[in-house]
Amino acid sequence: MRPVIIGIDPGLTGAYAVLSNGGTELVEYGALQIVDGAISSSQFGELLFKHQVEGTTPFFCIEEITPRPGQSVVGVKTSAVNFGRILGALDAFGASYTTVRPSVWAPATIGKTAGKETAVLEAGKLFPVIRELGKLKASAISDAIFIARYAFQKGL
Repeated sequence: MRPVIIGIDPGLTGAYAVLSNGGTELVEYGALQIVDGAISSSQFGELLFKHQVEGTTPFFCIEEITPRPGQSVVGVKTSAVNFGRILGALDAFGASYTTVRPSVWAPATIGKTAGKETAVLEAGKLFPVIRELGKLKASAISDAIFIARYAFQKGL
């Protein structure tokens, strides 16, 4: 089993969650910093190297871009740019990663009919600190948590 997995929701209000211990320990979480319409390179670089265990970079699980009905063009563009920058950085540093569609990780970790509210409620049960976050931040971080938990569940 991998020691650390970082789940990333690359959306306009995207977030990351660093999990360890088989997905039962929330090591770190936060919003993705957006600079000039894209994820901050320095923030992502820190994530890449900060959570190394015995010289091994963490495994990353990144949500694939899936535009939703009614989603703004700016939101789709930001998600796509972030997705590309993240994959490019991971490739450049030789980090291991996988991508996963929301229609795959959500039913596997939360349940078939899971929506944003369900994700926040379930993440709050696992990690009570999530309950203290604002609604928008809690939603993105909850997604990132379950994206990482999906990777642990699948043994990626």
